[in-house]
Amino acid sequence: MRHHLKEEESKFFQVAGRLLSVTKKKQLARKYTREIVRMRRHYAAEYKTVAVATASGRVKPAKRAADKPATRGNARTGAQLRGKSEPRRTR
Repeated sequence: MRHHLKEEESKFFQVAGRLLSVTKKKQLARKYTREIVRMRRHYAAEYKTVAVATASGRVKPAKRAADKPATRGNARTGAQLRGKSEPRRTR
């Protein structure tokens, strides 16, 4: 993935930079920034492990809930956590 992005930066964006006006580049940059912030907020809400700073739109770690002491559950509880009705079968 990264080498594809590097290729785009070195070829496509260089040519586009020469062809586009300064006004058009700024317009596209604002549009890109808005879209990135929108996507960050969407995924931050979905995964709940990160949050997006309101002012800058940058990603930051989400506030962690207070740690709970580890408890050992039983097979039925584990199945419920996985969304199953029955525990895993063992050999």
